[in-house]
Amino acid sequence: MTSPPILVPPQKGKPFKLYLSANETAIGSALVQEFEGKERVVYFVSRGLLDAETRYSPVEKICLCLYFSCTKLRHYLLSAECIIVSKDDVVRYMLSLPILNGRIGKWILALSEFDLRYESAKAIKGQVLADFVTQHCGSDETMVEPVPWSLFFDGSACGVGSGIGVVLISPRGASFDFAIPIENTATNNQAEYRAVLKGLQLLREIKADAVEIFGDSMLVVKQLSKEYECNDDILLGYRNQCLQLLKEFKMVTIEHILKLHNHEANQDILESDLVDDDWRKEIFNYLKDPSKKTDRTTRLQAIKYV
Repeated sequence: MTSPPILVPPQKGKPFKLYLSANETAIGSALVQEFEGKERVVYFVSRGLLDAETRYSPVEKICLCLYFSCTKLRHYLLSAECIIVSKDDVVRYMLSLPILNGRIGKWILALSEFDLRYESAKAIKGQVLADFVTQHCGSDETMVEPVPWSLFFDGSACGVGSGIGVVLISPRGASFDFAIPIENTATNNQAEYRAVLKGLQLLREIKADAVEIFGDSMLVVKQLSKEYECNDDILLGYRNQCLQLLKEFKMVTIEHILKLHNHEANQDILESDLVDDDWRKEIFNYLKDPSKKTDRTTRLQAIKYV
C-alpha cells in the first residue's frame, strides 16, 4: 500500500467480489473484479462505527459491513452476481436466526434484491485493501469517496499542425478547456501522453485529490492502468511522469471511451492546429458561431462540413 490503487471501471457480466473487514471502531470493504487472472479494485468504502455499534459482536459488525457496503454500492451490485469474502459466513448467519426482526431483519430485507454468495477469506490483495481502509478510517460516518474531477484528453500529430486538447470538469460541473499546439515531430501516441500529462499537471496545481481520466487512446489508457507494457523509450518517460503524478491523488479512475464521446477534447485539438494563415480557420470559426458576419464563399464552403 505504498501508492494508492488505480480503480478500474466495472466490466459488464463479470461477477464481483466484495471483501469485508471490521474492527473495534470502523468497517470497510473493497469491491473487485478479476481481469486476466488478476483482481483489480473497482471501488472501496468505509465508515466509523457509532457508539452503539461498537458494542456489536464481531460477526454482527461484519453483517453491518455487508449491509452498509451493498447499499452504498447498489448501482454496481445489481448488475451481476457478488461473492462475499470474509472470515465468517455472514449470509448463513443472518438467515439462520430464528426470528428475523430488529436490525438483522432490516438488513436481510435490504439485501434480498442482490445475488450474493459466500466464499471464505484468503490472504490476497482484496482483503488487504479492505483491512487497510478500515484501519485508516476516521470516527465520522462517511464514505471514502472524495469527489473527483473529470479529465478528458486527446492528442493529434500530423504534418500540417499538431496539438493536444484537455478538458477539465470540476466536481460542481464547471468546464475548463485547454488547446495547446505542439511540434510536428511528435507522434500520435506521444501527443496523447502529453495531453494526459498536461491535464494531471493542471490538476495538481489546483490541489485536486481525486480524478476520473477519460481518453480515446486504448494504448495510453491500458499502459497507465498497467494492463499493457510500455517498450518505447520516449513513451516510457511520459508514462513514468504520469504515474508519478497519479501517486499524489487519493483516488484515480482511468477509462477508455470512444472518440465520438471525446468531442470537446477533439475540438480543442482542432482549434490548436489552426494557425492564423490556415484556410480552415475561417470555416471553423463560422461553424463555431454562425451568427458572426462571414463572407459568402466561406459560408458555401462550410456547408460541406456540416
